[in-house]
Amino acid sequence: TPLHWAAINAQIATCRYLIEQGAEIDAIGGDLKATPLQWAARNGYLYIVQLLISHNADPTIADTQGYNSLHLVTHSSSVMPLLYLLHQPVNVDSRDLQGHTSLMWAAYQGDALSVDLLLKHGANPNLKDDAGLTPLHWAVVRGNRVILRRLIEMGADMHVKDLEGRT
Repeated sequence: TPLHWAAINAQIATCRYLIEQGAEIDAIGGDLKATPLQWAARNGYLYIVQLLISHNADPTIADTQGYNSLHLVTHSSSVMPLLYLLHQPVNVDSRDLQGHTSLMWAAYQGDALSVDLLLKHGANPNLKDDAGLTPLHWAVVRGNRVILRRLIEMGADMHVKDLEGRT
């Protein structure tokens, strides 16, 4: 929809105009069947995310990959929109279609700021995805010592085994 395109291109004035004209806030579009909020979240556009949520956009809607707005803003590694979404009614430990949480994505990406924010907002460092991997397993992939240390300080179990028996 035009609102999707305005959101993905960070055109806040156009978004406002379209909303005033009655654009459907949670319209589904694109190959991934996503909302304008999801398009803005994927790019870390704080002002667009805030505008859409202030007009009742639903941050819990998932696209065809199972990503909600919290997952997508975590993928963007944009800290301010992540912080904003953490204050919305979205489960911090919500899972995508493979069972990944936002904390797992942030750890995999080597994004220490997002890992810290997610942990401070109650993300569980010991949840497992569908392959039995925890955020700590994903952090090892990136090898970021700050993230590894932070996860362990927050109670991540170093002895958890994945489905193949690896710690």
